[in-house]
Amino acid sequence: MAQSLEHTSDTKTVSTASRNALLDQILPIVEPIIKQRLNHYVINANDREDVYQDIMLKMIKMADRFQLDQSTPLEHYVNKMIKSVKCDYVRRKVAQQKRQQLLINEYIVDYRTRRTRNPLERQLELQELQQLFSHLGALSQIERNVVECLLNDYKPREIAAQTALSDKTVYNAIQRSKLKLQKSMKNYISERDA
Repeated sequence: MAQSLEHTSDTKTVSTASRNALLDQILPIVEPIIKQRLNHYVINANDREDVYQDIMLKMIKMADRFQLDQSTPLEHYVNKMIKSVKCDYVRRKVAQQKRQQLLINEYIVDYRTRRTRNPLERQLELQELQQLFSHLGALSQIERNVVECLLNDYKPREIAAQTALSDKTVYNAIQRSKLKLQKSMKNYISERDA
């Protein structure tokens, strides 16, 4: 590698004008080195191309800073970039796995708590939900659509985007729905207890 870069090794820094020529000369040399070093068990085969592209982009951005003299070979810079991008990749993967594990644990806890409830409690919950749905008739069409979206775990901004309403209209519909449903449920409970 040092033999192919002999005529550029006597310059400490590369001028901007000769940057493209240097890149044309360096990239074919470093490409096989990078691909060889990416054959690592930690990097998923599907992600290797993305990691390779990240390294190449970093090489292009940092080409001005290369000091190609005898004391610092080009391979040193390539190894540093490969190590940096690999570490970034591993950090992202570990964070993603932690998030996935947290979601799985949350689902498991939710599933177990739902499963261990008393059947009588579940029956009462279902009756209350049925009663709640029967009171949805008191709502306007927009309010019903907003409540359905809320029950499907949509956030107000997502509801606004989905229903082509403004954020303010969605928030107002949520507030009106709450008030109407509370009033309707209070009337139902007072009639039931009377």
